[in-house]
Amino acid sequence: MSIDLVKQSLFYQAGKSNISSFTFKSDCFEDIIAQYIKQEATVVVWFINKVSWGRVKGGIIELIDNEPLNLNLVLELRIFNEQEELYLKKGNDEFRARYICDTLDGDMDVEFVDSMGRLWGTNAGYGQQGVKLEDSNRKIKMTIPVAEDSKYYGLVTRNYIGFSDNEVSGAKVYLAGYDDYRFLRIEAWED
Repeated sequence: MSIDLVKQSLFYQAGKSNISSFTFKSDCFEDIIAQYIKQEATVVVWFINKVSWGRVKGGIIELIDNEPLNLNLVLELRIFNEQEELYLKKGNDEFRARYICDTLDGDMDVEFVDSMGRLWGTNAGYGQQGVKLEDSNRKIKMTIPVAEDSKYYGLVTRNYIGFSDNEVSGAKVYLAGYDDYRFLRIEAWED
């Protein structure tokens, strides 16, 4: 797919999903990850002072920088793969969560488009745990968990379409827009 996803116009698709939202206390964090993420996945964590990437295997988060996941410093995180995403946003001692799983037997009919946006930085070398991206102008460095070799990389997102019918000055107005989105994967961005 790679850059073709960017070059082509957005392609409308339909399917089924299970979507749920909930909150939980920080001390249940590991149990929630194990309960919802059954397959290997990618994780991105926004800390107070940095962004870190990693993998989730067997319900365990392994960050690329080998640092422990300090929940006191987490602002939000996304755990994602082709089928599902668990999005968590921290507030005080609890997390607000949204889980989306695209599946053939989902409870909800959904319509969506997939798109790709380029990640900042260029390939500055491949290490044991992934590719290091650097953008010297912005002074940004991060290592992303990919095995393929490319100069640039992109983040593929699935954008869910929502519809509303509002009344404006006595006339029905039908609107469509993006209701939600989730991350799918990182892939090579080839020119």
